[in-house]
Amino acid sequence: MPKDQWAAARAKDTANRVKAMRSERKPGKKRSVNAVHKSRADKVAEERLSSPKTRLWFGKYSGKTVEQVAEIDIGYLRWLSIQRHSVWRMTLLSSFLREYCNE
Repeated sequence: MPKDQWAAARAKDTANRVKAMRSERKPGKKRSVNAVHKSRADKVAEERLSSPKTRLWFGKYSGKTVEQVAEIDIGYLRWLSIQRHSVWRMTLLSSFLREYCNE
């Protein structure tokens, strides 16, 4: 099969699949493609960042776990927990640290 015929057949097949997917949708209901994926990713991130085994990826204690830093410098973790962060990972970590430092 020549390349241009193959490309045309592939484009036609793709168009047919898209048309079939659109006809399966219920009218008036919009679905977010990544809605389920985002919620799973958020759950995994929360689990990973809400553990004393979490490794810090920044700062002077980069590479150490929260437990190790707590033994060395609990004041750093307390300071980190009250800072405002614009990155969602840091926000999750600081909310965990607030609970962890108060125990």
